[in-house]
Amino acid sequence: MRVKKLSTKPEMAADRIIRRTLAGSEWLISRETRIQSVLDKGRDSLSTAEFNLYSRGSFDFVIFPEDEGHSPEFVIEFDGFGHESPMQISRDLIKNWLCVTADLPLLRIGSDELDTPEKLSVLEWLVGTFAKAASEFEEDLDKDSELGSDPPADPKYIVINVQTGEVIRSSKPPAWTDPLELSDPDDYALGANGGYFDSEHPFPANASIAQRLLRRFGISIGRAIEGLESSWETAPYQLSVDWPGKQPPVIEDRSVCEYVVSERGFRVGARSRPAPPLYEGISRGRFASALKLPVRPGRVLSKGSGLGQPEPRRFPTELPWLDPWGVARELALYDALSKVEDWAEGKLRDLTLQPN
Repeated sequence: MRVKKLSTKPEMAADRIIRRTLAGSEWLISRETRIQSVLDKGRDSLSTAEFNLYSRGSFDFVIFPEDEGHSPEFVIEFDGFGHESPMQISRDLIKNWLCVTADLPLLRIGSDELDTPEKLSVLEWLVGTFAKAASEFEEDLDKDSELGSDPPADPKYIVINVQTGEVIRSSKPPAWTDPLELSDPDDYALGANGGYFDSEHPFPANASIAQRLLRRFGISIGRAIEGLESSWETAPYQLSVDWPGKQPPVIEDRSVCEYVVSERGFRVGARSRPAPPLYEGISRGRFASALKLPVRPGRVLSKGSGLGQPEPRRFPTELPWLDPWGVARELALYDALSKVEDWAEGKLRDLTLQPN
């Protein structure tokens, strides 16, 4: 008999980040919550493995509003060390499936989202964006009410038309009835809210590095960042970053999730002599864009490569305030800025080239 650890250090770090970010808001966090306390099995048929996880497993973090109902808004799973073992992958895929069938959004994060560049982690940025977006949505509802329009009874269902950008709020679920009956696993679009992150809620670390590049090395990024003038026409050095990155988005297939990857080329040149570049490279940013679902015997795709052949399934992250492509773009910009700063620290000071 021995005493077990309640949590790993990364899990405790994630817990502190989420609690600190949501402190003072209307949102609460529940740690290590039993799955059967969050999801109602009802009459759904579960396999032995699914029922075991449903009855004995737990969610790492459950985010819910501070009201009488306490209905979960979404859950966060931390995929740290050990999550690549076959047994854990099987459990994670089942957990994905349970959330998708219950229409409960699931956000999967890893150790990279806990790193704190410029004293702010990606997880804190995303959770903070959620809190702000939820607050802005409530303000919109209040304005609608003041104007005499009837706000929806339950703003849970938000559908975004990726073709027109139109946002439709409804108290009723969308027209589909079974989220697993996706006719084509490739039939979903990224980028509906991509600009939301680089305009209204950009990654704060990017502004911090851009300020240092301009102040310490005279490198302008040529892009408007909050609190920073681009100084593109006056700075001795210019950093060009391809925008919006490689199209179409690169999809990276992993065991439990699919990731969207943004790739950007960047070049630093002297303003008076832009070519050849003094430094150039490729930056990357990646973020989980879709949950992979287990293949269940007897379930097949209604369309696909082989009629009657079971295939791995995936389901896009259903969080109205989050667009993985927008997150990946911001993280790719952070990677580019970081690489340029490292280069400037070691090389730019020693250059004999002096711009005119």
